[in-house]
Amino acid sequence: MLQLGHSNKHFKYNINNLVLPNVTEVKDLGIIVDHELKFKRHIHDITTRAHQRASLRCFKSKDPFLLFKAFVTYVRPLREYNCQVWSPCYVSLIRQVEFVQKNLRKD
Repeated sequence: MLQLGHSNKHFKYNINNLVLPNVTEVKDLGIIVDHELKFKRHIHDITTRAHQRASLRCFKSKDPFLLFKAFVTYVRPLREYNCQVWSPCYVSLIRQVEFVQKNLRKD
């Protein structure tokens, strides 16, 4: 009996007798999408990189103009790249993305 959907774990897809590997996530144009079409891993990766960039030496200054320019130059592009595609809809993921900027204000 042929099983369809999530219960079909054993079907092998092939092109020209080359078996395609089974993957749980794919990175395309810099965006990581999992097999459930969710972006949790992508959001985790960009927030991790944003925290790393926010801890650079230029963010240790108290000059508000320098902090604003550094944030706009180094951190904001990570958060905004293709955000129309991966825009989070779960509260936990929204808080994770917003925490980068809130954490920067506390330092």
